[in-house]
Amino acid sequence: KHLEQRLKLMASDMIESCVKRTRIAFEVKLQKTSRSTDFRVPQSICTMFNVMVDAKAQSTKLCSMEMGQEHQYHSKIDELIEETVKEMITLLVAKFVTILEGVLAKLSRYDEGTLFSSFLSFTKPGMDVADAYVTFVRHSQDVLRDKVNEEMYIERLFDQWYNSSMNVICTWLTDRMDLQLHIYQLKTL
Repeated sequence: KHLEQRLKLMASDMIESCVKRTRIAFEVKLQKTSRSTDFRVPQSICTMFNVMVDAKAQSTKLCSMEMGQEHQYHSKIDELIEETVKEMITLLVAKFVTILEGVLAKLSRYDEGTLFSSFLSFTKPGMDVADAYVTFVRHSQDVLRDKVNEEMYIERLFDQWYNSSMNVICTWLTDRMDLQLHIYQLKTL
């Protein structure tokens, strides 16, 4: 009985260590990636989400015990995993929002009254910025849907991504309420 308890506590410590190291590696990996629309979600990011899925499954198998105090230890691991997943989702959404802000910064060059906009009004801009952003979003969604094994994490990620993106776009538009948007800005949005 005592040996079983020690093994379960040791398994719990190992899972906790794995979760913490994965979280650190996730942040480091995201910091090294591009901040433009050429960003592609690396396979390793998806793998790190799957490590969390497996850690949760293993903690249920290896760390659960019948007694009260040990049950608290098991729930502590589950709470750590859930908190880590929330942080990972927040970090990835922040990366996606940074990319959107870069696109909006390119669009702000066309703001009415800026020196640059008067030069740009003579050119016929293509839809390359819009196309690049749409490609980035589609690719990111496809990779995450295909490679991450937990649908609930994907739903939370997409929901948070959508809400954050809409907030950024609404703020960008609110800042321009007194300006007339350039036709290129309208088409791109």
